[in-house]
Amino acid sequence: MKKPVILILTKEFSVYTTFQETIREIFGQNVELVSNHFPPVDMDKVDLILASGSRNAHLEFLDLTQYDVPFIKANRSIDFNKLEKLLDLPKKNKMLACQQ
Repeated sequence: MKKPVILILTKEFSVYTTFQETIREIFGQNVELVSNHFPPVDMDKVDLILASGSRNAHLEFLDLTQYDVPFIKANRSIDFNKLEKLLDLPKKNKMLACQQ
């Protein structure tokens, strides 16, 4: 069976590595990860696009209208006034991710 291919689009390489590590923790080697940081990307093999950055930063790398691939825009929103509390949470604490 073919491994699903996830395209990770990020402006900064450090954000890509964070996504890569998180996805590997969850799925291990059961998915193939590709990135705009390691071109070329064969879009015919991509099963999911995961993008990070400002509202339309992904447009710098890819015109989504050309592809029929599911797209997830990852956004993080942190209240910097409460950042210290967030950093004090124990490691491996489970979190709830919400979409607005």
